Amino acid sequence: MSYDINGRRPDARAGERFEHRGNWETIVNCVRRLVPAETHAYENWHFNNGDGLDAELSIALADRLERCLAEGVVESYVAERDAYLAQHPRRECHVCDGTGIRCDEAGRKAGYPDRIVADEPKGNPRAGKVGWCDRCDGWGTLKEYGSYRDLYVSDVREFIEFLRHSGGFAIW
Repeated sequence: MSYDINGRRPDARAGERFEHRGNWETIVNCVRRLVPAETHAYENWHFNNGDGLDAELSIALADRLERCLAEGVVESYVAERDAYLAQHPRRECHVCDGTGIRCDEAGRKAGYPDRIVADEPKGNPRAGKVGWCDRCDGWGTLKEYGSYRDLYVSDVREFIEFLRHSGGFAIW
């Protein structure tokens, strides 16, 4: 499921739309774990039905997350999450059959067989090689479901900035 997170009454560009790069569920899981008191009243975080938080609750959530950043709680959460997920083996990508190169019709039309694999995130064994898959980022393998989206402290910072300037938000 995809999500569009739009500001209701943005007062700056940062509040117009939260650019979560497909990472919405990962950010929501983090926020709900770190600040349950500020998030428990709203239950539709994982639904794209136009619901969301009003401006007052958005600011309160931003303030609380800002304190978590200052106290190092966000950084600790990300480090613990990364350590936990690193224990799980990667599985073969079903889109490219483990080759790291998407060669089906959609992949060919998008030019994936000719694309160079980047070394972001670090550690891709196919970095610099020709041929890419949009599902596994050219690795040929995937992290286990629920762990394939990386989370960075900067993602939470960006969410805070969005919250402060969104005037509330709706999840579509």
